[in-house]
Amino acid sequence: MSDILDLIDNALADLTGPDAMRWSPERTPEQPTGIYQILDDICAWLTVNSITPDDVPIDAVPTITGGHIVCEVYLRNDAGHAYFEPGTTSIARGTVRVPLSAEPPASLTAWLAGEVPA
Repeated sequence: MSDILDLIDNALADLTGPDAMRWSPERTPEQPTGIYQILDDICAWLTVNSITPDDVPIDAVPTITGGHIVCEVYLRNDAGHAYFEPGTTSIARGTVRVPLSAEPPASLTAWLAGEVPA
């Protein structure tokens, strides 16, 4: 079982490790631009709304309904590890519903409509 957890941790580290794109409050106005700016805006908006960006699958698009954000996330066990759906090679996913504490910036309108940013 620990081999599977190590495999998941390594896969997630590749996606969320120090070389991955991450939101940083220390960024300068010169960075990032284009798609990187949109990703930065997504991470900042999720964080402000108490959703950990690292837990959101890359293909998940949150919805805003009745003053709440509904978003698909990777599930984690009691030890904080993501895990596979039983009998599959897919990381387990679930849905969270959190109060909308900050409206999304205008830069995220297309993304929240399900359009892939260019």
